[in-house]
This record gives sequence, structure tokens and C-alpha cells, in this order.
Amino acid sequence: MVDIHAKLLYFVEEDGQARRYPIAVGRQGLSLNRPTVIQLKREWPGWTPTQNMLRTQPEVYGPFARGVEGGLASPLGARAPYLFRNGRDTHFRIHGTNDLPSIGNSGSAGCIRMFNHDIIDLYPRVPNGTDVVIRSYEESVELEGEALANRGVILQPNIIDPDLIYGTDDDDDAGDDDLALADADT
Repeated sequence: MVDIHAKLLYFVEEDGQARRYPIAVGRQGLSLNRPTVIQLKREWPGWTPTQNMLRTQPEVYGPFARGVEGGLASPLGARAPYLFRNGRDTHFRIHGTNDLPSIGNSGSAGCIRMFNHDIIDLYPRVPNGTDVVIRSYEESVELEGEALANRGVILQPNIIDPDLIYGTDDDDDAGDDDLALADADT
């Protein structure tokens, strides 16, 4: 169950208990809004922007038109279940991210982002064929409360540098409150 309004993903166990994970979602109009099914899963997936991404935001996605290899610098993070509807790839993914400040907010081109440690935990729990249900705003308000159903901010696209690994320590550039960056080659 995905709550795009409260920015939470629930994995409901067979006994009715649920695991809750914080997520980031797409900007308004780009978020997943209908049920899907997981039909493909990848570990350390590579990423290539869609034609729509290249057309609508060439300044953000153009440098990546040839794709980014899987690994620490990939925007899809450590794992990615791929979402399908009626047997067709929606191009939406539930995936890890190297853009940690995006979690809890809206800002992607539509995918559901998770912290890498959370997607690594969720990944083996969701076999192919798992239904992904999207909670409506009304359901979110009823179940989470109005404040949580309206949480997060809309972020501008963050241009991720594929030559950097985010979240590591670099003594030359890192301040106490800054997200440290390091060359991927180190």
C-alpha cells in the first residue's frame, strides 16, 4: 500500500501487521495514482531517463540520455521492483535513492523512492505478482490524519552527478550540516 499523500509505503504481512517505510514521490501530476503489479525486480539497476523526461526537462535529464550504470551512483539505488499495469511496464519503480533529502517530499519524475536500507529490507518480501495499491487522499486523511496526509514539500529536480557517491565523507568539501560528497573513484 502506497500513500503518496503522507509519503509512506506499507508492506502488509499475512497476519495483518504492517511495516511502514518513509518514501518520496513524484511531483503533482507525475505520481503513481492507480494500482499496479510488481512484475520484474533488479538489484543495483542501471537507469535511463524516459523519452518524456528528456523532452520535458532536457536540462535535468539530457546529460543522462545514454543511461547510468547500476551501482552506488545510480539514481535507482540498491534495488528496484518494476511496476506494471495490464502486463505493460508503467516505467514507475519503487527504488532506492542516493538523494536522501528527497525522502518525505515530492520531487521525482514519478517513481517511489526509498532509503537504500529500506528498499533492501523490502525487496525480498515482495515477490513478482505483488499488487501495489495506491491510497486516495480521502483514505490518507481518514487513516493518517490531515496533517500527515499533507506532509512534505515539493522539491525542484535535483541533478545527481553520476561521478559522485552521496553520503560519504570528503574532508575538503564537507561542513557539519552539509551532505558530504566524494569522488566515486576514491
